[in-house]
Amino acid sequence: MRIFITAIDREVQTLDIDSSMTLRDLSPLIEADLGIPVAEQIIVVNGVALRDMDRSLSALGILQDTILLVSRKASHQPATPGSTAFAPGNEIEALRQQILSSPQRLAQLRAQNPQLAHVLVNNPAEFARQLRLIQQQQQQQGPDMLPPGVDLMDASVQRRIEEEIRQNNINLNRAVRVDTAG
Repeated sequence: MRIFITAIDREVQTLDIDSSMTLRDLSPLIEADLGIPVAEQIIVVNGVALRDMDRSLSALGILQDTILLVSRKASHQPATPGSTAFAPGNEIEALRQQILSSPQRLAQLRAQNPQLAHVLVNNPAEFARQLRLIQQQQQQQGPDMLPPGVDLMDASVQRRIEEEIRQNNINLNRAVRVDTAG
């Protein structure tokens, strides 16, 4: 089956794997493609960090075209005052800290979703709530399936995917605004 892996600061990579593989089997492939050592990987699907390394991917709910977000475990440096150390189950705060630490990512978020960027900076609890809402909406919508054999490197296919992503972002922004206004 085909899955997609990415890290916040990396391009999306495609892997063709067997659904009976375990997370333990998949981790070295992720290391090879994304350069994140196995011991430092946190693999997140639909906002949930996967922890059971010996279950099959299909048993973990990883199906055809699933997107896995891979992040690094926090270094053993002490947390700075006012920050929340990254711990399993605290992926949203880790994402928030990563965006805050990168002016480029923060500028990109401000351009794509100014309201979410505002709460990211000023209200961590509201940022977490809005991000969970967005994730729930994405799960309910389900992925738009491309026909088998589509060349993802084809410029017209990439334009179509970009347009779908842009439209989904617009819809999600509207939903967040309606939810926060009401």
